[in-house]
Amino acid sequence: MKTYRTRVGATAVLVSLVSLAPLASLGSAAHAGPSVPWVQAWGHNGAGQLGNGSTLDQQTPTSVRGLARGHVRELAGGGYNSTIAFAVALLRDGTVQTWGGNSDGQLGDGTRASRPHPAAVAGLSGVTEVAAGGYFAYAVRSGRVLAWGDNASGQLGNGTTTASPTPVMALPPGSGTTRVAASTSWTSSYAY
Repeated sequence: MKTYRTRVGATAVLVSLVSLAPLASLGSAAHAGPSVPWVQAWGHNGAGQLGNGSTLDQQTPTSVRGLARGHVRELAGGGYNSTIAFAVALLRDGTVQTWGGNSDGQLGDGTRASRPHPAAVAGLSGVTEVAAGGYFAYAVRSGRVLAWGDNASGQLGNGTTTASPTPVMALPPGSGTTRVAASTSWTSSYAY
């Protein structure tokens, strides 16, 4: 088992993942038991960032509710303190799910209500890459970057400083973008 950690402030938010190499050697995700959660989370859980349906801290790994091992392609953890920490999961079908703190719309669900379990970001499909920052997140789709959440420093890239609780265009189609990254300590964004 490989362990990947994302630190948010002094809290380990995510993740312990079963190594993708053994999954690939099975030949089919169906053989990996798609009903068995493979994303594990532990640590502080004040905003529901562990995704297990509660806001109770976990000292041992717990399953993120509703994410089957064969369905997740990529994870990103955002937020820089334990009251706003959140997570973004890119699923193999190109859709995106988020959970945790949502003070600035960083879950992309059109609200500012925190959520202790994964749910879809409406309207996002065909996504190939995700990233999470302090209070904001990104998705790459067809060479364009979509962004949502806090925008006090213009980190959504849409020419304003107005927050958006739903995805907005940061880089247009044809930009050739395939990867994005975001800073959790500062409000910097990167795309290439």
